Amino acid sequence: MSSRIFLLALLPLVSVACVDASSNEPPAPGGPPREIVWSALPTDGAPAPRYAHTAVWTGSKMIVWGGDVGGNPTATNTGGIYDPETRAWRATSTTGAPAARFSHTAVWTGSKMIVWGGFGAADLEAAGGIYDPETDTWTPMSTMGQPPPRFAHTAVWTGSKMIVWGGASGANVLGNGGMYDPEADTWTPTNGAGSPPPRRYHGAAWSGKQMLIWGGTNAFDWLNDGVIFDPTGTAQGVWLGAASSDGVPERRERMTLVSTGLSFLVWGGWNGGDNLNTGGLLDAASDEWTATSTEGAPGARADHMSVWAGDHLVAWGGCRETPCTASNVEGDGGQYVPGKDGGTWYPIGAQASLSARYGATIVHAQKAVIVWGGRTDPTTRTNTGAEAPL
Repeated sequence: MSSRIFLLALLPLVSVACVDASSNEPPAPGGPPREIVWSALPTDGAPAPRYAHTAVWTGSKMIVWGGDVGGNPTATNTGGIYDPETRAWRATSTTGAPAARFSHTAVWTGSKMIVWGGFGAADLEAAGGIYDPETDTWTPMSTMGQPPPRFAHTAVWTGSKMIVWGGASGANVLGNGGMYDPEADTWTPTNGAGSPPPRRYHGAAWSGKQMLIWGGTNAFDWLNDGVIFDPTGTAQGVWLGAASSDGVPERRERMTLVSTGLSFLVWGGWNGGDNLNTGGLLDAASDEWTATSTEGAPGARADHMSVWAGDHLVAWGGCRETPCTASNVEGDGGQYVPGKDGGTWYPIGAQASLSARYGATIVHAQKAVIVWGGRTDPTTRTNTGAEAPL
């Protein structure tokens, strides 16, 4: 066992009980999650079909932006805001918006959305932007001191700063990053001392106090190591050392990585040969891994959608083989409740109201989850989606 202590925000895990999905009553404590029953979103006023876009939840609405819309140019700088209360869409302004892009990142600050990185019309995009949905306006971000442009990177919001790390610039895999302070409009490079080896298509999760970087690929091999980053340790943050390798899940990319508050949760992904339906929980206090149960778990997949829904994981869609083909796109999933014995899976069946897809987005909308966009096959993008109460 590692002697290193994770200084994480330890939040209680509370299970929820299964109730009739048509009921408006919230689930009661003590049992499995409510069954997921999808209701299709309206398409009237929705953004154009796309994938490799981003989505954030504002506390009352979902904002989707950017992505690959096909055609020439492929990238877009359009988006839309969906209000679940009115079940209506409205477009985001393009006046002053960042350049069109896909495979970028977006974070929600509590009042604004920050987008950064990704592919543009002809190359990687160097500049990002800040969107205020209340005023429907964009503000440019400083590029002074920012990390080199990239894709296949990660971004987390700490409560005061956005941390971007890793990714790739062409064939060059990156092992650096930066912290952006929107109040000061300034960038600070992340500390290079003790940082993880370069990687792309990895995962990043924020515990409330620290960030874990884990997995991914260096373009030659697949990885299953991880390092914790504390952004407050120095002006450039500090890397606290490697997570335990005892019982660590097998190497992979394009997987789930979320923080439960008590643990970091890894699931699914691609190991360079097979897609996976295995995973692990890294305990915050003990630095020990516990394998996630495979009993009742969804089938192996990568490029799926997943979100931590307060007390359990919702995982859906994706592809059961890599590369994706029209015949292996999934329309089912599962809800995972962590536990000391490996936790418990509850299936999400395929439903006509939400077609199978990959490269979509999913958000936890307080009392619901919302899936939107993506590809239904390697050539077809969609602007459909669905929501389900929790």
